[in-house]
Amino acid sequence: MSSIDPAVLKRYRRRRLTRRLLGTALLVVLTLVLIEVLLRVTDPFGAAYFGDLAGNFYDVAIDDPRGYVVPPGEYHASHWSFSIQPDHTRTVPDTNPDAPRTLVFVGDSVAFGYGVEDAETFVNLVAQALPDWRVINDSYPGWNIQNLEGAWAQHPDADLIFVLTITNDLTESYLTPGQRGWRPLYIQAYAMWVGWIFTGFPTPAPETLAALEPGWIASISALAADPRVTFLTIDTAGDYEQRVASMFPDKTVILENYTGLVSTVDSHPNPASHVFLAAQIIPVVQSRIAALDPD
Repeated sequence: MSSIDPAVLKRYRRRRLTRRLLGTALLVVLTLVLIEVLLRVTDPFGAAYFGDLAGNFYDVAIDDPRGYVVPPGEYHASHWSFSIQPDHTRTVPDTNPDAPRTLVFVGDSVAFGYGVEDAETFVNLVAQALPDWRVINDSYPGWNIQNLEGAWAQHPDADLIFVLTITNDLTESYLTPGQRGWRPLYIQAYAMWVGWIFTGFPTPAPETLAALEPGWIASISALAADPRVTFLTIDTAGDYEQRVASMFPDKTVILENYTGLVSTVDSHPNPASHVFLAAQIIPVVQSRIAALDPD
């Protein structure tokens, strides 16, 4: 009876273990690739909007006094498109460019109309109700209150300015072209979304908020000092809108929150929600216009 050399047996077992580990790793990789492909093809909950943010904005951003803007042109995202004017504002297709008076909306992604077409934004719906006014949408995704202040400064001749300010205008840092967007894999985006379900949306640390606070106060106070400015904010579960209203009670209008979203995983308002917001904003705008011409 022959015996196997222990050294040979050890090498054999090592090779068998290595093959099993490589086979398992390959199976895991192939499974993840298959899941990624399936999510890209089906995208059941609309994670494509996360990639739109990076690819259509931050990756092409250019320097500007507002912090960042994107070049003029037509942009096509996953389920929507938008166009940017030579002055780097978003197109408002139903405005009157020859009107003698100008009304400007300044804001971030909600005012920009992230996820909907040019004609579907609440800014354009306001323009439809104001045929005798030129309406400008000077908003961009990712802007904080200091970016908004930079946009406000671009319109010294505007007759009225409405600033839509929401909680991330305080919690996010001033954004410039050097800060690129995150373009996740679909599997990453869905894993992140599932995590939020159990842990909640991540919030900045107290020390981060403390560092951002002075800049926020300075910028929002500068905006409030302009008699043309009216603050619009949205009633959410937080206290940001109440704080703005308490600081500037005569200049702040709190809007009822919207419920229709562009996708399950993206909280920007869908076209129906832009109609909902416009229905609240139009009377406010008309009231401010009436105050300009009391006779």
